[in-house]
Formats: sequence, structure tokens, C-alpha cells
Amino acid sequence: MLDNKKTIGKLLNQRDNFIIIGLTGRTGSGCTTAANILSKEFSPPQVSDIGNTKDYKLSPLSKKRYEITRKFTEKNWQKFYSVKISDIITSILFDTNKTEIVKLISETLEKNDSKAKRFLTNFNFDRKLKLLSRQRDLINSILSGMKK
Repeated sequence: MLDNKKTIGKLLNQRDNFIIIGLTGRTGSGCTTAANILSKEFSPPQVSDIGNTKDYKLSPLSKKRYEITRKFTEKNWQKFYSVKISDIITSILFDTNKTEIVKLISETLEKNDSKAKRFLTNFNFDRKLKLLSRQRDLINSILSGMKK
């Protein structure tokens, strides 16, 4: 298995074969909701199910445009894979040697003792290792699909 930097670099060099969408925003802005929608199978609603309220009706031209878009989406939709920045940071952290991690934690403890202790108490290493494994499998799957 490739190390993380090489894997991410190789993946990004293949970006002609896929799309990367970065979602950022404040808490509650809808980024997680958008990521969840994009990472699921998707079937757009029928034109009869949208734009027909008493206050608003789609014009015949808008209905035709929507129907063209809906048919294209149904035929071509491929769900996205969601990769959180915390997964990437954790992946890099796990690839960092122990001495560097201890140094980083020590420096952090000196600067902000309570935040660092809270982080170390709440950080779920088992969960992060499972996520890291899932992300590596996903990246390797994407890379092997591109070789074909």
C-alpha cells in the first residue's frame, strides 16, 4: 500500500477522471447535509412534483429544461465519496513518527494545557483507525479503477 502523501498526490494527478468538491461553511450551514446528499444514490423528482404551488408554476420552457436535466441526471448520476479533512489529518498523524507526535503534543500542552488534555481524552483512536482504513481502501479502489 502506498504511503498517504504519494497516494493523495497520485490521486490528485488523476483528476481528469473525477471531480473534487470542497464544502466549507460555518456550523449549521448545510455542508454535512450537502455531503450526505451527494454521497447517496439520487433520483430527481418528477416535474409534476415540483414548481406547482398556487404561488408559483413552472413555465412550459422551464418544465422542458428540467425534464432534460432530470433524465440526464438519472442516467449519469454517480454518488460522491465523502472524505473529511479530519480523516486526512488523522491519516497524516498516523504516518508521522512517534517522536514528532510526542513533540507536537508536548508543545500543545505547554501552550494550552486544558485544550490538549481535552483533545487527548476525547480523541477516539479506534474510530479514526477504522475511518483511515476505509479511506485508504476507497482511494486504492479509485486508483485501481483508473488503471483500467
